[in-house]
Amino acid sequence: MNTLNNIYYLVSSNSAKALPSIEKLSELMRYMYKSSESNKVNLTAELEYINSFIELQKIRLSNIECLQNQIKGNTEPPIYKQPSNTN
Repeated sequence: MNTLNNIYYLVSSNSAKALPSIEKLSELMRYMYKSSESNKVNLTAELEYINSFIELQKIRLSNIECLQNQIKGNTEPPIYKQPSNTN
């Protein structure tokens, strides 16, 4: 919900960041919907999801560091379906 509030602010202030934010959020939501139909996803698709999330955060936060991913592999459960290890 915080992302929607941020996008609402960007739209209401006529920011040039509004449209890219909506596009990235759309990519994230589309991925979550499509990957929910399967127990496993392609690792490349999962990394694209993570990169879209990072790009959305970079729009919002100017001091976020750049990350690079170069991982090749088979399939894994979608990251949002994996159990979290919170203490």
